[in-house]
Amino acid sequence: MIWQALYPIIISFGFVLIQVVRKKETWQTGLPFAICPIANLSFRPLQFGLRSLALVDNVIVWLTILGCMIAIWPHYRWVAGAQLPCLIWVSIATPLQTSISLTH
Repeated sequence: MIWQALYPIIISFGFVLIQVVRKKETWQTGLPFAICPIANLSFRPLQFGLRSLALVDNVIVWLTILGCMIAIWPHYRWVAGAQLPCLIWVSIATPLQTSISLTH
């Protein structure tokens, strides 16, 4: 089930970055799409190393997903819509991470 939600997100990120490389979109539109995967990949090492930074990273992920949706909405609404499952998940995960960070 999780991959049915992840594939459209992954494809949409690639699509936007290709549009930026082809100069059909600006780098400002593509910037949150470049930052978000980096922040996502940073979470696990931070979670198991520096938990207080994991919460900050979680907030950065949430903000970049929202930034992705806002930046791309005028151009490709399907890409913005593809980010919705991820935004919902991170919206649920952030309070969970907050409780983990505050108890440890």
